[in-house]
Amino acid sequence: MPQPLLKNQYPGAAQGPAGPAGPAGPAGPTVTGDPNALVFINTAGDGPTTSADFTATPLDPYGCPQIRDKRQAAGIGPKWRQGAWVSDGDAENVTAEGIVVYEPTDDAAGNFARIKGSRFGIRRVVPITNLDLDYAWRVDLNGQYLKNDNAVKTFEIDRANGSVRSAASIAVGPAGTEARIFSGSGSPEGAVTGRPGDLYLNITGGAGTAIYTKESGNETNTGWIGLGGAV
Repeated sequence: MPQPLLKNQYPGAAQGPAGPAGPAGPAGPTVTGDPNALVFINTAGDGPTTSADFTATPLDPYGCPQIRDKRQAAGIGPKWRQGAWVSDGDAENVTAEGIVVYEPTDDAAGNFARIKGSRFGIRRVVPITNLDLDYAWRVDLNGQYLKNDNAVKTFEIDRANGSVRSAASIAVGPAGTEARIFSGSGSPEGAVTGRPGDLYLNITGGAGTAIYTKESGNETNTGWIGLGGAV
């Protein structure tokens, strides 16, 4: 039985020589700008452009590449950058500084919010005193904490066991009408200011002196009664 011919076996099926190349298209726009500037389409949409406020700056002190964008409000608005010029208190992780967001003058003051793959924090340098808190608020895989402007941790949550620690008191109820729980060593009478309904836990107390309740006096340090007996 005769075999069918393939397409390229038919007479006249041989491919002819390639035609000449077409003319080159017009050259694309040439963009010039400041060193390290990044190219973007401007708001008018009329072509690529650059700005001295949008740059890929050299490596930061920790070897991280940096991108900085401060185009908003002609350079005085909020800014963000990849990389950083200072550590954030993470001695084991200074080479992964993440993304940093500043308010208008915060980069000069040293204040910013930083996002990393395993943490988020707000860094603060206290005005006037220039006390560097590192993070005033930080959340990571260990938990979270807050610091006051004296660099004292005022609130902590432990992620592993869920424990909550406060440097002052724990409030229960709506603001202004809440009851508070205090703790310390010794009697609160004459030492701890509270409102009726507040509780005080004495870590060195015994029978009748381990738990106190505030029975009289609004925002005074007297009127504490030990449960199980009078002060």
